[in-house]
Amino acid sequence: MDSSHSSQTSILTATRNRPAYLAEAIASVEEQTDFDWELLIYDDASTDVKIREVIDGAKKRNPDRVFDVVSSVKGPRSPALFWNFLLCLARGKYITILDDDNRKHSEFLSRMTAPMESDSSIGATSCGWMRIDEMGKSIEDCHWNLATNEVNLWRSNTIDSNALCFRKSVLADVGVFPMYMDSCEDWHFVIRLVRACKMVHLEDVLLDYRVHRNAASTRGDDEGMIRNRDLVRRDLFPNGPPLGALVGAKQL
Repeated sequence: MDSSHSSQTSILTATRNRPAYLAEAIASVEEQTDFDWELLIYDDASTDVKIREVIDGAKKRNPDRVFDVVSSVKGPRSPALFWNFLLCLARGKYITILDDDNRKHSEFLSRMTAPMESDSSIGATSCGWMRIDEMGKSIEDCHWNLATNEVNLWRSNTIDSNALCFRKSVLADVGVFPMYMDSCEDWHFVIRLVRACKMVHLEDVLLDYRVHRNAASTRGDDEGMIRNRDLVRRDLFPNGPPLGALVGAKQL
Protein backbone atom coordinates (compact mmCIF):
# COMPACT_ATOMS: atom_id res chain seq x y z
CA MET A 1 0.00 0.00 0.00
CA ASP A 2 1.14 3.50 -0.86
CA SER A 3 0.97 5.49 2.36
CA SER A 4 1.50 8.75 0.47
CA HIS A 5 -2.12 8.79 -0.71
CA SER A 6 -5.02 9.12 1.71
CA SER A 7 -8.51 8.27 0.49
CA GLN A 8 -11.59 10.00 1.80
CA THR A 9 -13.23 6.75 2.97
CA SER A 10 -11.83 3.31 3.80
CA ILE A 11 -14.22 0.42 3.21
CA LEU A 12 -13.39 -2.71 5.23
CA THR A 13 -14.47 -6.17 4.04
CA ALA A 14 -13.77 -9.66 5.35
CA THR A 15 -14.56 -12.72 3.27
CA ARG A 16 -14.34 -16.50 3.25
CA ASN A 17 -15.55 -18.81 0.48
CA ARG A 18 -18.43 -16.66 -0.77
CA PRO A 19 -17.17 -15.49 -4.18
CA ALA A 20 -20.57 -14.71 -5.71
CA TYR A 21 -21.63 -12.53 -2.79
CA LEU A 22 -18.20 -10.91 -2.61
CA ALA A 23 -18.38 -9.99 -6.30
CA GLU A 24 -21.70 -8.21 -5.64
CA ALA A 25 -20.25 -6.39 -2.63
CA ILE A 26 -17.23 -5.20 -4.62
CA ALA A 27 -19.45 -4.12 -7.54
CA SER A 28 -21.48 -1.98 -5.13
CA VAL A 29 -18.28 -0.21 -4.09
CA GLU A 30 -17.19 0.35 -7.68
CA GLU A 31 -20.59 1.92 -8.42
CA GLN A 32 -20.23 4.61 -5.75
CA THR A 33 -20.90 8.17 -6.93
CA ASP A 34 -18.14 9.30 -4.56
CA PHE A 35 -14.99 7.92 -6.16
CA ASP A 36 -12.57 8.81 -3.36
CA TRP A 37 -12.40 5.44 -1.61
CA GLU A 38 -10.16 2.50 -0.86
CA LEU A 39 -11.34 -1.07 -0.35
CA LEU A 40 -9.43 -3.26 2.11
CA ILE A 41 -10.27 -6.97 1.90
CA TYR A 42 -9.31 -9.59 4.50
CA ASP A 43 -9.43 -13.09 2.98
CA ASP A 44 -9.95 -15.42 5.92
CA ALA A 45 -8.18 -18.52 4.60
CA SER A 46 -10.62 -19.15 1.74
CA THR A 47 -10.34 -22.53 0.03
CA ASP A 48 -12.55 -21.61 -2.94
CA VAL A 49 -10.21 -20.55 -5.77
CA LYS A 50 -12.92 -18.30 -7.18
CA ILE A 51 -12.37 -15.91 -4.26
CA ARG A 52 -8.88 -15.22 -5.60
CA GLU A 53 -10.30 -14.58 -9.06
CA VAL A 54 -12.83 -12.07 -7.70
CA ILE A 55 -10.25 -10.18 -5.62
CA ASP A 56 -7.58 -10.16 -8.33
CA GLY A 57 -10.14 -8.88 -10.82
CA ALA A 58 -11.06 -6.02 -8.50
CA LYS A 59 -7.39 -5.16 -7.95
CA LYS A 60 -6.77 -5.13 -11.70
CA ARG A 61 -9.68 -2.76 -12.28
CA ASN A 62 -8.71 -0.55 -9.33
CA PRO A 63 -4.94 -0.96 -8.85
CA ASP A 64 -4.55 2.00 -6.50
CA ARG A 65 -7.73 1.50 -4.49
CA VAL A 66 -8.24 -2.22 -3.76
CA PHE A 67 -5.88 -4.01 -1.38
CA ASP A 68 -6.09 -7.43 0.22
CA VAL A 69 -4.62 -9.43 3.05
CA VAL A 70 -4.68 -13.23 2.89
CA SER A 71 -4.67 -15.32 6.05
CA SER A 72 -3.48 -18.92 5.87
CA VAL A 73 -4.57 -19.70 9.42
CA LYS A 74 -7.65 -21.94 9.46
CA GLY A 75 -10.08 -22.35 12.33
CA PRO A 76 -12.65 -20.27 14.22
CA ARG A 77 -11.66 -16.88 15.60
CA SER A 78 -13.26 -13.58 16.43
CA PRO A 79 -14.36 -11.33 13.55
CA ALA A 80 -12.81 -8.57 15.66
CA LEU A 81 -9.43 -9.83 14.44
CA PHE A 82 -10.31 -8.95 10.83
CA TRP A 83 -11.80 -5.55 11.62
CA ASN A 84 -9.01 -4.45 13.95
CA PHE A 85 -6.33 -5.54 11.49
CA LEU A 86 -7.99 -3.59 8.67
CA LEU A 87 -8.51 -0.56 10.91
CA CYS A 88 -4.73 -0.44 11.34
CA LEU A 89 -4.28 -0.37 7.56
CA ALA A 90 -7.06 2.12 6.81
CA ARG A 91 -5.85 5.48 5.47
CA GLY A 92 -9.24 7.14 5.04
CA LYS A 93 -10.64 10.06 6.96
CA TYR A 94 -13.84 8.04 7.29
CA ILE A 95 -14.43 4.32 7.77
CA THR A 96 -17.30 2.00 6.92
CA ILE A 97 -17.71 -1.77 7.08
CA LEU A 98 -19.10 -3.93 4.28
CA ASP A 99 -19.68 -7.61 5.01
CA ASP A 100 -19.02 -9.71 1.93
CA ASP A 101 -22.71 -10.69 1.61
CA ASN A 102 -24.08 -7.13 1.71
CA ARG A 103 -24.19 -4.25 -0.79
CA LYS A 104 -23.82 -0.48 -0.45
CA HIS A 105 -26.18 1.63 -2.56
CA SER A 106 -24.43 3.87 -5.07
CA GLU A 107 -24.88 7.06 -3.00
CA PHE A 108 -23.86 5.50 0.31
CA LEU A 109 -20.47 7.21 0.59
CA SER A 110 -21.53 10.61 -0.68
CA ARG A 111 -24.64 10.77 1.50
CA MET A 112 -23.04 9.33 4.64
CA THR A 113 -19.94 11.53 4.64
CA ALA A 114 -21.73 14.78 3.73
CA PRO A 115 -23.00 15.58 7.27
CA MET A 116 -19.54 15.03 8.74
CA GLU A 117 -17.93 17.15 6.03
CA SER A 118 -20.28 20.05 6.81
CA ASP A 119 -20.21 19.75 10.62
CA SER A 120 -17.01 18.80 12.44
CA SER A 121 -18.96 18.01 15.62
CA ILE A 122 -20.56 14.96 13.99
CA GLY A 123 -18.50 11.82 14.52
CA ALA A 124 -20.68 9.22 12.81
CA THR A 125 -23.69 8.72 10.57
CA SER A 126 -26.14 5.84 10.18
CA CYS A 127 -28.78 4.98 7.61
CA GLY A 128 -31.70 2.67 6.97
CA TRP A 129 -31.21 -0.59 5.11
CA MET A 130 -33.13 -3.02 2.96
CA ARG A 131 -33.27 -6.65 4.01
CA ILE A 132 -32.78 -8.87 0.96
CA ASP A 133 -32.93 -12.63 0.50
CA GLU A 134 -30.27 -15.00 -0.83
CA MET A 135 -31.16 -14.08 -4.41
CA GLY A 136 -31.02 -10.34 -3.73
CA LYS A 137 -34.79 -9.76 -3.69
CA SER A 138 -36.12 -7.08 -1.32
CA ILE A 139 -37.84 -8.19 1.88
CA GLU A 140 -38.35 -5.04 3.98
CA ASP A 141 -36.85 -1.69 4.96
CA CYS A 142 -35.27 -1.35 8.40
CA HIS A 143 -34.77 1.81 10.42
CA TRP A 144 -33.69 0.36 13.75
CA ASN A 145 -30.97 3.02 13.70
CA LEU A 146 -33.50 5.54 15.00
CA ALA A 147 -33.61 3.78 18.37
CA THR A 148 -30.26 4.79 19.84
CA ASN A 149 -31.27 5.38 23.45
CA GLU A 150 -29.74 3.28 26.22
CA VAL A 151 -32.86 1.14 26.67
CA ASN A 152 -32.92 -0.03 23.08
CA LEU A 153 -29.16 -0.46 22.89
CA TRP A 154 -29.33 -2.73 25.94
CA ARG A 155 -32.09 -4.84 24.42
CA SER A 156 -30.37 -5.53 21.08
CA ASN A 157 -28.00 -4.17 18.45
CA THR A 158 -30.25 -1.47 16.97
CA ILE A 159 -27.59 -0.10 14.60
CA ASP A 160 -26.09 -2.46 12.06
CA SER A 161 -22.36 -1.88 11.64
CA ASN A 162 -22.68 -1.98 7.83
CA ALA A 163 -25.11 0.94 8.00
CA LEU A 164 -22.53 3.12 9.75
CA CYS A 165 -19.84 5.54 8.62
CA PHE A 166 -17.57 7.15 11.20
CA ARG A 167 -14.51 9.35 11.48
CA LYS A 168 -11.34 7.37 11.97
CA SER A 169 -10.35 9.94 14.59
CA VAL A 170 -13.15 8.84 16.96
CA LEU A 171 -11.35 5.52 17.50
CA ALA A 172 -9.11 7.33 19.97
CA ASP A 173 -12.14 7.56 22.28
CA VAL A 174 -14.13 4.52 21.15
CA GLY A 175 -11.38 1.94 20.95
CA VAL A 176 -11.46 -1.13 18.71
CA PHE A 177 -13.53 -4.30 18.45
CA PRO A 178 -13.26 -6.65 21.47
CA MET A 179 -11.02 -9.59 20.58
CA TYR A 180 -12.40 -11.83 23.35
CA MET A 181 -15.83 -12.05 21.66
CA ASP A 182 -16.52 -14.38 18.72
CA SER A 183 -19.88 -12.72 18.00
CA CYS A 184 -21.71 -9.53 19.03
CA GLU A 185 -18.39 -7.66 18.76
CA ASP A 186 -20.13 -5.15 16.48
CA TRP A 187 -22.84 -4.51 19.09
CA HIS A 188 -20.15 -3.86 21.71
CA PHE A 189 -18.41 -1.43 19.34
CA VAL A 190 -21.62 0.37 18.32
CA ILE A 191 -22.69 1.09 21.89
CA ARG A 192 -19.30 2.65 22.64
CA LEU A 193 -19.44 4.64 19.39
CA VAL A 194 -22.90 6.04 20.20
CA ARG A 195 -21.72 7.06 23.66
CA ALA A 196 -18.47 8.62 22.43
CA CYS A 197 -19.63 10.93 19.65
CA LYS A 198 -22.50 12.78 18.04
CA MET A 199 -24.30 10.57 15.51
CA VAL A 200 -26.73 11.64 12.78
CA HIS A 201 -29.24 9.21 11.30
CA LEU A 202 -30.25 9.54 7.65
CA GLU A 203 -33.74 8.43 6.66
CA ASP A 204 -32.40 7.10 3.35
CA VAL A 205 -32.12 3.37 2.71
CA LEU A 206 -28.51 3.07 1.53
CA LEU A 207 -27.61 -0.56 2.23
CA ASP A 208 -28.79 -4.01 1.18
CA TYR A 209 -28.52 -6.41 4.12
CA ARG A 210 -28.66 -10.04 3.03
CA VAL A 211 -30.49 -12.62 5.12
CA HIS A 212 -29.43 -16.22 4.44
CA ARG A 213 -28.74 -19.51 6.17
CA ASN A 214 -25.04 -18.88 6.79
CA ALA A 215 -25.38 -15.30 8.03
CA ALA A 216 -24.32 -14.65 11.63
CA SER A 217 -27.58 -12.78 12.29
CA THR A 218 -29.60 -15.97 11.67
CA ARG A 219 -27.82 -17.85 14.47
CA GLY A 220 -29.21 -15.69 17.23
CA ASP A 221 -30.23 -18.43 19.63
CA ASP A 222 -27.08 -20.55 19.72
CA GLU A 223 -25.10 -20.86 22.93
CA GLY A 224 -22.20 -18.70 21.78
CA MET A 225 -24.42 -15.83 20.70
CA ILE A 226 -26.29 -15.88 24.00
CA ARG A 227 -23.01 -15.91 25.93
CA ASN A 228 -21.69 -12.93 23.99
CA ARG A 229 -24.90 -10.95 24.46
CA ASP A 230 -24.38 -11.41 28.19
CA LEU A 231 -20.79 -10.18 27.81
CA VAL A 232 -21.95 -6.99 26.07
CA ARG A 233 -24.40 -6.23 28.86
CA ARG A 234 -21.92 -7.09 31.59
CA ASP A 235 -19.18 -4.91 30.08
CA LEU A 236 -21.23 -1.87 29.10
CA PHE A 237 -24.11 -1.97 31.57
CA PRO A 238 -22.30 -2.95 34.80
CA ASN A 239 -25.10 -1.55 36.95
CA GLY A 240 -27.74 -3.65 35.24
CA PRO A 241 -30.42 -2.82 32.67
CA PRO A 242 -31.29 0.87 32.23
CA LEU A 243 -34.65 1.97 33.64
CA GLY A 244 -37.45 0.69 31.43
CA ALA A 245 -35.36 -1.90 29.56
CA LEU A 246 -37.34 -4.85 30.89
CA VAL A 247 -40.77 -3.31 30.35
CA GLY A 248 -42.89 -3.99 27.29
CA ALA A 249 -40.24 -5.58 25.09
CA LYS A 250 -38.81 -9.01 24.48
CA GLN A 251 -35.20 -9.31 25.61
CA LEU A 252 -32.91 -10.77 22.94
